[in-house]
Amino acid sequence: MEKPLAGSRDQARELVAAAARSKCVLQVGHIEQFNPAWLAVRPHLRRPRYIEAERCSGFSFRSTDIGVVHDLMIHDLDLVVSLARGATLQDIQGLGVSVFGKLEDMAQARLQFSDGLVVNLTASRVGFRTSRQMTIFDATACARIDFSVPSAELVRPQRQLLSGEFDSDSLADEEKQRLIDNSFADLLPRTILEVEPQNALLNELADFVSSIQTGSMPRVSGQQGLDAVEIADGVVEAIHQHHWDDDAGSHGAMFRSTQSTIVPPATWPAMGNTTRKAG
Repeated sequence: MEKPLAGSRDQARELVAAAARSKCVLQVGHIEQFNPAWLAVRPHLRRPRYIEAERCSGFSFRSTDIGVVHDLMIHDLDLVVSLARGATLQDIQGLGVSVFGKLEDMAQARLQFSDGLVVNLTASRVGFRTSRQMTIFDATACARIDFSVPSAELVRPQRQLLSGEFDSDSLADEEKQRLIDNSFADLLPRTILEVEPQNALLNELADFVSSIQTGSMPRVSGQQGLDAVEIADGVVEAIHQHHWDDDAGSHGAMFRSTQSTIVPPATWPAMGNTTRKAG
């Protein structure tokens, strides 16, 4: 299935249940999971503590039947789901506006999980530039990904920073200047990761075929696609609760509140209920 898995959480649940009943492989086309920059960074990530992502493009007059959350932000929501395995989503805050229609064209979401992970996501389809970037912090490293290039880098602070032993106040002026001139490379060494050119779409299809042949779980299972839709619906509902209009009866404002009939569930599920089998 192309992303998003379905137009609503109820439809997505029906698809996941139907696949389970018929013992069919259900894969969702979240192609960023096969982006070589993501594949280069993923092995270095242990327990993310903070994630920030921006996904922007110009208005293309496509996918106008869904808002930017289900159109663009859903990519980053899927990646977050794959990183937040075992944690329960506790809070969603959202802000967004419509520019060309009734659905949101710009959106920002803040997610908080039970294990302390905090996520800030920005998506826009009315931008003047294209951007597909993500920054991920865990306890010992910071990873930056540009999905467009694609490219990836890793910053690993030296032990004295991680342990809290570094005392900037005790440094002589000359030592401070040396650190500034070298962009703190001694303390915050940066590694440009090797990103092997790959055909993400071909790899996605190969993964689907392999799952059928071997019985292994696809990289993006129906359950993972459902989790992403669940959160996307929650973001849209949060956006709907925030009104931008200065005057509810005025139609002169450029930024308009969005329209939504989505009702959030009483409790959010734990992320990553399914695991990928070897093979």
